[in-house]
Amino acid sequence: MKHFLMAAAAALLLSTAAQAKDFNIPSEKPVASITMPEGWTANETDSGLEGTSADSAVYFAVDISEAAALDKTIQESVKFLEEQGVKIDEKTEKQKQDKLNGKDAVFVSWAGTDKDGPATIGLALVLLDEKNALVLTYWGTKGEEDKHGAEINSIVTSIKSAK
Repeated sequence: MKHFLMAAAAALLLSTAAQAKDFNIPSEKPVASITMPEGWTANETDSGLEGTSADSAVYFAVDISEAAALDKTIQESVKFLEEQGVKIDEKTEKQKQDKLNGKDAVFVSWAGTDKDGPATIGLALVLLDEKNALVLTYWGTKGEEDKHGAEINSIVTSIKSAK
């Protein structure tokens, strides 16, 4: 019986550690929340959260920005991608306006390369209110990223305004 209880406790502990985790953005005065899937590595940053799939094929970040400073934030996001070795093919740019979880959003995507070869790159700007916006940054290795479609969808649909 003792071994059964220890095994049950260990199984519970492991299953709890492996479950998806909710994060507030930013953690001290949240304006939004996001859930990172099981198996992903997630780290809080100065302005939000970044996560990587278990196989490192996909990078996803969400950052808070002032709605009035989105141009600067986009430039900083593109610079960050370049610093990570992600090269954007500007001729492949596609833009689309839509809604994300009921909020106005602009999606920009490109083809490009990363250290592993061909990659898909994307930014999304989500207006939470007149003061705050979220900037979603994404890149994934072509072919490998497809394995994470459900996880990526769960991240995006988990984003909620705190208000």
